[in-house]
Amino acid sequence: VNGVEVSEGYGYEVTYEDNDKAGTAKVIVKLNGNYYGSDDETFIITQKVVELTITDVTKTEYYVGESVDPTTLTITGKNVDNTDGEIDAADCTFSPAVFTQPGEGIVVTVIYKNDDGTTATGTFEVDVIGISGIKITSKPNQTTGYTAGDKLDTDGLTVTVTYADNTKRVFADTDGNGLKYNSVVDEGFVIDSTILDYAIGDNVPVVVSYYGYSDSFTVEVTGY
Repeated sequence: VNGVEVSEGYGYEVTYEDNDKAGTAKVIVKLNGNYYGSDDETFIITQKVVELTITDVTKTEYYVGESVDPTTLTITGKNVDNTDGEIDAADCTFSPAVFTQPGEGIVVTVIYKNDDGTTATGTFEVDVIGISGIKITSKPNQTTGYTAGDKLDTDGLTVTVTYADNTKRVFADTDGNGLKYNSVVDEGFVIDSTILDYAIGDNVPVVVSYYGYSDSFTVEVTGY
């Protein structure tokens, strides 16, 4: 002050307003002792989620190959200012997002990323039912007329998956764009048709795999 260095508590005091929550806060510096006057400055406190709580989990049982259903739970975030607020599941990621192994009490971690790059997490548990087998129940519409090097057309292919609790689900490819259940493509299926690149014959096998289980069908491939 006037070229003289003063210390907090002896030459000035600092107070704050509205610094206990996100939004606009103010810092006030007031001179004391032999000095008079004050000044203030506003600053922004950015909201940040520091912890997640997962409640109201209505779906606690899944099958291998299923993805986490974010509509079956409520995510609440605890903010840095100790306030709480519900968080949209669409703003979160899940780990695992797809269940690839069976088991009980599998922990799913919900991850929310703040604007500053930090993350907040919460967990919940589910049981995952395994697979007991798969069976091709309909071949694709086209199984003949291929020439070596052609791309396989999977339109019409259906695969029935049987689970450990004897539940069966039919996955169907209705447009050549992948096997679907409830109109959603299941990325867990692997169709190995690379043999069409070089094999020629009336019964060239195509293998369909799904999380460690497989079945096959044959197609007719002529020469180049």
